[in-house]
Amino acid sequence: MTDLWQRLVLAPLRHAPRSRTYAWANAAGWTLYTLLNLSVIGGIGKLSGGMGLMMVALTLLIFLAQHWLLGLARSRDWYALAPAGVAARLLPVIVAAALGVALLSDGVDRLVRASGRWQIPEPPLHGWYWHLLPAVNIAILLVLVAAVDFAVQTIRRLREREVAQWKAEAALKEAQLRQLKNQINPHFTFNALNNIRALISEDPQRARQSVTHLAEVLRYVLHHAERESVTLAQELEVVTAYLALEAIQQEQRLRLKWQIAPEAQALRLPPMALQILVENAIKHGIARRPEGGTLRIAAWRDDAGLGIEVRNPGRLQAASREGGIGLSYARERLRHAAGGALTLREEAGEVVAVMQVPQPAADAADAAGSDGTTTCLDAVPA
Repeated sequence: MTDLWQRLVLAPLRHAPRSRTYAWANAAGWTLYTLLNLSVIGGIGKLSGGMGLMMVALTLLIFLAQHWLLGLARSRDWYALAPAGVAARLLPVIVAAALGVALLSDGVDRLVRASGRWQIPEPPLHGWYWHLLPAVNIAILLVLVAAVDFAVQTIRRLREREVAQWKAEAALKEAQLRQLKNQINPHFTFNALNNIRALISEDPQRARQSVTHLAEVLRYVLHHAERESVTLAQELEVVTAYLALEAIQQEQRLRLKWQIAPEAQALRLPPMALQILVENAIKHGIARRPEGGTLRIAAWRDDAGLGIEVRNPGRLQAASREGGIGLSYARERLRHAAGGALTLREEAGEVVAVMQVPQPAADAADAAGSDGTTTCLDAVPA
């Protein structure tokens, strides 16, 4: 008996809603329900204290039945089922609860009449159908309340599922980005060390300068690669150091043309994004041509945020439009951290990589204060 009491009464009540919103909504709703019923009774006949007491008792009984019903549905996890399954389980319980409330209400009515302290008009109907009519009304009320609660819980479950999915996708993206970054850094370091080793016996002074440039690049990777974003000015510093390292091998074959708008330098982008474009342009474009070529790097600010373009002579293969590890890293970092985009196209014998990086409103406003002039530089890195 005790176990049955625990499962049928106490367990549902422990799982019943307890939020402040639920409490306020019920207080307002059932108070309004009671007042409406009292106004209807007063409109069709004389409203007595006994009738008022009966309406308050009926409302309290319906609320208790509703509270128990919602707790039962949650304790059994019925809301996780399809609507047909929920209805198949709730409707019999609702009918039983409505009949129980109607019978309890009738018992209260008899007790009040027997006390002789309250005047209650005789019911217009007698017999079983007089008890059935309130039960039908109560069942309709409980169905409506259960339907609203089912809808609220379904929306909550969907939102929790979406949030969990977003968190899982973000964790997966972060893991993929970390793996890509770990593949990029050793590759770049190995190439740079090979170039410096070849230079040591030929030009020790330049080799020392190259070691300094390599230290700048590695320091940048260690300090900034885990950040969500850096300024374009910071990214240009590491690109300049990287190009100085590449010039060891490419020499006069690597020519540069910069077109950087000063107002763009305060805008932000994912770290290593521009460096990867430059590395890709040299590796797959200029380094493959005996005569080398001109690497053109441009950056500007527009309504979309920060725009960056890297051009190099060469052909864009169909399989290269998505890029390898480096470009995949840059593209995913743009999507994940900034909501930006990276596109590749071929134009007049050149491969053109265009990066668009949306900016937070505050950063864009700060960058708008620059003088708007453009810096152009033709150079071969020393």
